Amino acid sequence: MSQRPLPTGHDRGGFSTQAVAGVANSQQPYPANFPAMHLACLPHGSSGQTLRRVLAGVPNAGVLVLPASPSQRDGGQWLLGMMKAVRRELFLQPELQVLASVDPAAVEHVTLELARSLCESHSEATAIGRVHSVTNSTTIVEWLAAGETLQHQTTGVELDEDATLHTAHVELGAAPVVEASESSASIVVASQLSPGSLALAAAYQQLSLDAHDWDQLATVVTLARIVEQPRHAAPLWLEVDEGGKALLVALPTLPPGALDELLQHEQRELAAGNLNADVTVELTDARWEAVSATHFALVGVKGTPPSGRYTAELFYSLDDSPEQRLWSTTISKTLVDWDASVRSAQRWLDDAS
Repeated sequence: MSQRPLPTGHDRGGFSTQAVAGVANSQQPYPANFPAMHLACLPHGSSGQTLRRVLAGVPNAGVLVLPASPSQRDGGQWLLGMMKAVRRELFLQPELQVLASVDPAAVEHVTLELARSLCESHSEATAIGRVHSVTNSTTIVEWLAAGETLQHQTTGVELDEDATLHTAHVELGAAPVVEASESSASIVVASQLSPGSLALAAAYQQLSLDAHDWDQLATVVTLARIVEQPRHAAPLWLEVDEGGKALLVALPTLPPGALDELLQHEQRELAAGNLNADVTVELTDARWEAVSATHFALVGVKGTPPSGRYTAELFYSLDDSPEQRLWSTTISKTLVDWDASVRSAQRWLDDAS
């Protein structure tokens, strides 16, 4: 992959950086026509009632993000349980795009169940995108043949040579979701991505990113990670202004110091190795600047090109034991393929039958 923000496999014609009015001077009033795009993110486990409340707070939301929870692998049950509420919002806002992620083993099942649900509600023409890494036991053998040692991501220990390899999941970045969303998909179901990549993909089309503007990309990724965080406090939104710069939006009732706590949480996550696949982020000098009572710009974030590796999870067994074990490692990006297919709900069901 080239060292350019979010390569998508096709030429977008480059990026241009535009001036952002109102952000540098935090005392300027917030113009009524400031946002160019609203992004609403509903943390994993939220209810349909919360969805309605969140979208009511962002009446012109262009994208709804429903991220998976790394700590709660529920087989996509939360997303499927939200489907009735999501269908309602798609009916009320036909232009709304929904980007969701689920734990890796559930992508195929969830995609077909969503397709079935849409067909039952006479929305069989709705386009659904499915995104996942292309991996299996043969793929893992090819990785080994290419020189991958499959060292443990944390300890550096190599995988037992007697291990029987079954399958793998790679935490992709935003690029394949951008590819699917740009192909007119109303709903995109992705295998769990690296932290922040789903919300980044949602905002990507409106961002003004120069080919080497890694600081800006790192800033957006950090904001994306923050809105994806599971939380019980007031909801947060992401806006991209008319200059293509992302801002965090919070209710005026947000407790003092809450944003600083969110930023400190991200610093701890990065220190623990929970990195993003699209950019390497440095938050040492990061701080908030108030644009208005409810809108905040994140400044001082530094970014550099991402590492050439994806985080991956391997599933293996030892001896004659049927028990599959989990092994965390990293894989060279050059060895990883993804699938970003977009079909109508009816076509997904027809192809599966």
